[in-house]
Parts: sequence; C-alpha cells; structure tokens
Amino acid sequence: MSFFLLGANERIGKTNKLMKLFKLVNWDRVDKCLKSLRKNALYSLGGPKGYNKLSMVKAILLSQWDNLSDIGL
Repeated sequence: MSFFLLGANERIGKTNKLMKLFKLVNWDRVDKCLKSLRKNALYSLGGPKGYNKLSMVKAILLSQWDNLSDIGL
C-alpha cells in the first residue's frame, strides 16, 4: 500500500465507497485488459500521448455513479 492510500484511509475512512471499490476491484487486471485493447497503448504510432486509460475508466465510472458532469468531475 502506498503512502497516498494510507493517508486517504485516514482522511476519508475505510467505510468510504471509493475505498471499498479500490479493495474490491483488481485494478491491475483491468489495466492489463485496457492495454490489450489498442496497439497504440504498447507502441507509439505518432501523435500526442493520450491519458492513462485506467484513470479514464475510473473517472467515467465515478461520473456515472455520482451523476457528475464533466466540470463536476
């Protein structure tokens, strides 16, 4: 566990739904699946570097579950 997660546990508590989700989902496995979706994830074919796919999936899930707009996210 990283120092960030230790601090987050102390500040928001272990009963927070995001902390429960973090422990419930194997994010390494999800990240591995996301990297296999597009060839550009492994080999740069030009153009600007995109956002981290795992972070984007987490943001999309959070915005859907909490009914957040782009600005709210």
